[in-house]
Amino acid sequence: MATEKSKAPTVWSNVRNYMSLVADSRIATIGLAMVSFWLVMGLLSFVWTPQDPNASIGIPNRGPQEGLILGTDRIGRDTLSRTMAGTQVILMKTRVPELSVGSYMFGAAAFAAVVLVLIALPWASDKRTRRKGILWLIAAMFFIPIANAISGATGLNDIMIPKYSIPMGVAIWGVLGSLTLGSTLGLIAGYRGGNWDQVIMQILDALIAFPRIVLYLVVITALGQGDLVMIFAIAVTGAPGVARLARSQALEIKQRDYIRAAETRGESIWYVMFREILPNAIGPLLVDAMLRVGYAVFTIGTLGFLGRGLPPPEPDWGNMINLARPSFAQAPLAVLVPAFAIVTLVVGLNLFADGLNEEITRYQK
Repeated sequence: MATEKSKAPTVWSNVRNYMSLVADSRIATIGLAMVSFWLVMGLLSFVWTPQDPNASIGIPNRGPQEGLILGTDRIGRDTLSRTMAGTQVILMKTRVPELSVGSYMFGAAAFAAVVLVLIALPWASDKRTRRKGILWLIAAMFFIPIANAISGATGLNDIMIPKYSIPMGVAIWGVLGSLTLGSTLGLIAGYRGGNWDQVIMQILDALIAFPRIVLYLVVITALGQGDLVMIFAIAVTGAPGVARLARSQALEIKQRDYIRAAETRGESIWYVMFREILPNAIGPLLVDAMLRVGYAVFTIGTLGFLGRGLPPPEPDWGNMINLARPSFAQAPLAVLVPAFAIVTLVVGLNLFADGLNEEITRYQK
């Protein structure tokens, strides 16, 4: 039994093995170079840009101004500087708006309740741990009401925390959210099977039935524009696809001998799912996540073009295209440069994911 347990790989060992395959793939290397270019542009924009990205320079509606390589948009803002700075909110940082302490308590309580429900559901479905699972499910129901009561009684709703930024951009956090939520639901559905599989997948299939752009617009209209709202929208709309992939992997992996060995040892459901099944499913999930980052970048650009994307002051590539569109004849680069940024970043992520997937498939054979 011990021998079987030692053969099960860890998540990080699989990540290291898969990333080492990138150098063996020309496609993945080209894709990584394209993505790295924009990472460098984003990092550089923190310390230097040719002009202030949000300052008007030159004369509006006159096209490229003297001394500017790529010209300005129709209100005289430097295209190159804004394109560089636009990389920040997509890949580099997430802006957290001014919120009250009570809002943070509500968010923490809601997050804890969701996590507790996900943990307790497999316990409640197992005869050995059913009582513990039901008790935790009941406890999760009181998290949000208790947080609201404490906030109201102590005046925490009136204490504000100023705006700040956290590392990693909106696209990255959104995909991480969909990967976490989708993987958890997919593993539960695939490993537990039966009614759990049917209920979870029917709910997720109902989400997939709606056009994705409609779901984005519904979420943004209901909650307002903001980095955190965009992350939430990307996570919720991406979770069903991740769950379907995780479920298919779980259905295949749970038949292997080391899974049977773990069950024979009496390991918990969560141990089997996250220490035995997940490490062997991480490769396809990582490749899918790379593709989803590209989808998220394209989605952010689309919503920005529609005027429902990331809020100012940092530039949004899609919004840049929309604002420069009326003066395309006078300053075409103001439209073409941010469009080129979206295309190259998305294509680079797709090439990287495709090349990595080919190497993983060849390695496994």
